[in-house]
Amino acid sequence: LLAAGDTFRRKLVHVAGPTLAARRITVEILDEIDAQVQRYLLTMLIINTLIGIATWGILIAFGVDHAGLWAVVAAVVHLIPYAGSAVTIVATGVATFVQFENIGRALLVAGLIGVASTLIGMGLSAWMLGRAFRMNAVAVFVSLLFFGWLWGGWGLLVGVPLFAVVKTTADRIPSLERLASLLTDERRNEQHPVTPASVKS
Repeated sequence: LLAAGDTFRRKLVHVAGPTLAARRITVEILDEIDAQVQRYLLTMLIINTLIGIATWGILIAFGVDHAGLWAVVAAVVHLIPYAGSAVTIVATGVATFVQFENIGRALLVAGLIGVASTLIGMGLSAWMLGRAFRMNAVAVFVSLLFFGWLWGGWGLLVGVPLFAVVKTTADRIPSLERLASLLTDERRNEQHPVTPASVKS
């Protein structure tokens, strides 16, 4: 899509239909998808930066050498879902053991980095992605499970943006209104509650 540039966009608008309304909706969907991808990349940048800072803080607290370098490595490899965190945990644990020759200290450092990676990389990440895409946390979690099962690590990386694309499309197509409601953040649903009267109408 990036390589195609505006060519693919123009083709989609052309095949959307002859009416101006259909083409306008298509343009709105494409603009929203573009914004969603940008939000996703920004969110991942924030998450990875926080993981790098947390790793740096833990290593500094235990006096591990080259804490800044390990922090950068942790932030970069976290782009690889799950495997990146595992690599960071093992690598920092080994580095701590080599420096201090204390297995207990090495396990403690590795454990703390694992806890930080889990809390930030899974808990905070799901919450931030849900806010960025205006999707409920359950939808984000299900998208990670489904695409992770389907495509492995790559699925974990692209699962949430793909679900966001589905939600963006469903938001603007009346026949997919129920799907959009299912994926939308609960707080938005509370602002427009469904009542028996509205259902009858």
